[in-house]
Amino acid sequence: MRFLTTQRFFVIACLLMFMANTYLGYLLYGTKRFRADCLLTIRQNEQIVNQLSQAKQLINEILASSGDSIRPSTTIKDKEGHTLKLSQLVQDGTKLIFVSPQHACGTCVARELENLNELSQHIGAEHILIFGTFENIRELTLFQQYNNIQPNVYKLDQQLGFELEKLQSTPFMFLLDQRMEVKKFFIPSPAFPELSTNYYQMIRTGYFQPSPTVHQ
Repeated sequence: MRFLTTQRFFVIACLLMFMANTYLGYLLYGTKRFRADCLLTIRQNEQIVNQLSQAKQLINEILASSGDSIRPSTTIKDKEGHTLKLSQLVQDGTKLIFVSPQHACGTCVARELENLNELSQHIGAEHILIFGTFENIRELTLFQQYNNIQPNVYKLDQQLGFELEKLQSTPFMFLLDQRMEVKKFFIPSPAFPELSTNYYQMIRTGYFQPSPTVHQ
């Protein structure tokens, strides 16, 4: 009889231990999962804050640069190495200028060059100028060939006068009219690709008529 009582006690004790371990395991797993979910939410919020911070910085740069003017004496070099005044290139009308700094993100620049090639099919490559801070003309030629660029590419001899150029890593673009005045300054961002799409659409419909050289 005592043996049965001891055996029953042992079985009950084992069941209680199993239930306790199961409950503790559930609590422990649930707590870890809850903490993991919290950490994930925190990281997502941090990403949102970073994106908003980037957006604010981009807006500040755009507002600071729109309405500026560029010195008429600013010079560039074409792919043959000839020195030209920037003012010569806008004598026949407004141009969209894209600037690719030497240390810019290669993927970011490549994406915008694809967009510009596509845009050139609608407004004409003659309305788009691409500037780069190349070390020499050979770099310019390789850059144009590698990216299969339709618009003309030029080497910047000097900075254009924007604060953003001091970073030497952020590509940007703007419209430049015959008076050398800057309009629609824009900084493309990989975090907001839809902004580039909207920008090109605005440029295409608001500032350029379909080029007669473009085959419909």
